Amino acid sequence: VSLRGDHVKICVTAPAERGKANAAVIETLETCFGAPVTIVSGNSSSQKWVAIPLSLATVEMRLRKQLGG
Repeated sequence: VSLRGDHVKICVTAPAERGKANAAVIETLETCFGAPVTIVSGNSSSQKWVAIPLSLATVEMRLRKQLGG
């Protein structure tokens, strides 16, 4: 997980077939944020919009913690 401008970049090793990569992205984000994550759009794209049921401040705090800052 890394920050690229106003986007979060996530690299997974799961193949992009039968939803395996999407599942890996969700698992990575749920571990990072400690909350359920849903892909809102981009299921078949490398760029995705996700929903995380946390406040923006909480998301930012947990992302900073994950990135070591």
